Amino acid sequence: MNSFTAFRFTSSEERKYYLKLFEYEYNFNRPHQGKDHQTSAHVFYQNYPIYRYYKLQQP
Repeated sequence: MNSFTAFRFTSSEERKYYLKLFEYEYNFNRPHQGKDHQTSAHVFYQNYPIYRYYKLQQP
């Protein structure tokens, strides 16, 4: 059973909020076995370092 279907959201804003939390956890905190135990964001920034530079330059 998908853990995301266990929730009953009271509004679409609440659903969007929890989906963003899941997306952040999945891409920035959770290491992936198929990516040599690195996060998705880490692999992305290794392949496209200009995005990391751009992100750091944002206020």
